[in-house]
Amino acid sequence: VGVSATTTHLQLDASAQYSHKFGLEVTLQSEIHNQVSTVALHLATKFADYQLAAVDCCYA
Repeated sequence: VGVSATTTHLQLDASAQYSHKFGLEVTLQSEIHNQVSTVALHLATKFADYQLAAVDCCYA
């Protein structure tokens, strides 16, 4: 546990320094990624809803 905890801490430390240095860029990339993920999830959910509706319609 000690080793992985130290490794994780070092990774967090490094990413914190990177974020501080390239803060704006990292934040923008993160926000864009989150928005894309949200839209993709939304579309996937809608598509599933339409499929279920089509099945209900056909086999009603």
